[in-house]
Amino acid sequence: MGHVEVPRAHVESVVAFDGWPEDVRLVVWVTTTGSRRAKPAAERIAESDALGMRRP
Repeated sequence: MGHVEVPRAHVESVVAFDGWPEDVRLVVWVTTTGSRRAKPAAERIAESDALGMRRP
């Protein structure tokens, strides 16, 4: 099974909602997304499992 242990220095270049390119530190996104809810919704768990992401 996979994991979501992203190297701290990893940066993804994405196009923001306003159409401008933006560099995003992936580790910040993963950490923020994982901590926004105390318990993820069943649908989110299923999506993570489908991607092979390890849950604590």
